[in-house]
Amino acid sequence: MAECGDDGAPFCTDSVPFAPASSCCKQGRTCLVLAANTTVICCPDGADCSQIGNIPCDLSRQLFDPSSDIQTSWHEGHLPECGDACCPWGYHCELNTCALNDDQNELPGDDQSSSTSTSSTSSPTTSTTRPSSATSSTATTNTTSQASPTAVPSITLTPAQGQGDASSSSTLSTGETAGIAVGAVLGTAIVALLLYVIYRVRRATIPQSEDDQAQALAVAGGNHQPILSEPKAPELASDPIYELAG
Repeated sequence: MAECGDDGAPFCTDSVPFAPASSCCKQGRTCLVLAANTTVICCPDGADCSQIGNIPCDLSRQLFDPSSDIQTSWHEGHLPECGDACCPWGYHCELNTCALNDDQNELPGDDQSSSTSTSSTSSPTTSTTRPSSATSSTATTNTTSQASPTAVPSITLTPAQGQGDASSSSTLSTGETAGIAVGAVLGTAIVALLLYVIYRVRRATIPQSEDDQAQALAVAGGNHQPILSEPKAPELASDPIYELAG
């Protein structure tokens, strides 16, 4: 079984010096350090993990182990709830998906102060105790139904980073193809029209006879007087003349 520090699971501190000690990610994953350097998300290469699916609420499963995509050194408090599960430290819930927090300098639980204030009022126990029996039962249900003693949390990319990208890119490709086709047709028509106009203009300006050519040469040489062609003498018949013998 692979362990952190092996060739296939290097320590995150090798690439991110401020990552939690002993954290690691297996090959093909990038160490994403969150929540005031307490939590590591092993994000698949090529993704930014700005939105992921919710995870089991059991913090005890988020250990420094290559098989776990979510590892944390902060095992106090409760993860942010999201639907019937939770979000890792450094994330918040948006429409039943976990979105990355803008501020990653906050310690885990700092952004949950409003939800934990009732807990401190209703019960003087530690922050791991939920504010009421109903909430406690919900948290227990989430933990038992979403995680098992052998389960480890894993990353599930949302459609925005997975197959959704492929569908949107195919839609864009179709639109671009149609635009290119229309542009090609219009461009061809414009070029053909320009060539026809140039042809007509050149044909109208080209001299059609020797006299026209001489006139054009005279104008080009600075002599603007028209040159009249000399009249040609009529040709005489060249029938042979026979002399009569006397």
